[in-house]
Amino acid sequence: MLNYRTQPDSLGSLTAGQRSMWAVQQLRPEVPYDIAGFLAIDHHVEVERLTVACESAAAHFGTQCARLSLVDGEPVFIVDRQLPQKLQSLRCIDLRAEPDPVEAAHRWMNDNYHRPIDLFGDQLTDLALLRITDNLSYFYLRAHHVLFDGYGAYNFIRHIAAAYSGSVGGHHRRQLLRMP
Repeated sequence: MLNYRTQPDSLGSLTAGQRSMWAVQQLRPEVPYDIAGFLAIDHHVEVERLTVACESAAAHFGTQCARLSLVDGEPVFIVDRQLPQKLQSLRCIDLRAEPDPVEAAHRWMNDNYHRPIDLFGDQLTDLALLRITDNLSYFYLRAHHVLFDGYGAYNFIRHIAAAYSGSVGGHHRRQLLRMP
């Protein structure tokens, strides 16, 4: 687990794939090179417990404090010790009062996805719970591709689901997501 309080300031160079994503982003900063998706959750979600699960995954994967910086002109991942205090790990957006909550959720996710991420100043991940009805929510994840690929995002979400259900360091509770 990455502990932002004890990690060195620099986490190291980017992989070849990450460097390619960084280079493309520099050439076209207005284009979002992100991955994003949502999972429909068909039961009531305990927001506080989901927030704790998201924080657990962020600590485990190091996403709550990792960002990019330039060192001697080269991009590197660094630990931003101020970032975790500035962040809201999970946004809860209540769309139940909207005339068409599903359409409003899709519009919100589309707008969020198309907003470019500043690799040197912004949080590289964005998590949101979009409330559609009392028993339907969309769990949304967006991350810059320099941080996650599809497989990494899948494992991140699996960790959140396991932490929510209590199978990470605790007793089992109701499953957040039914995942293979």
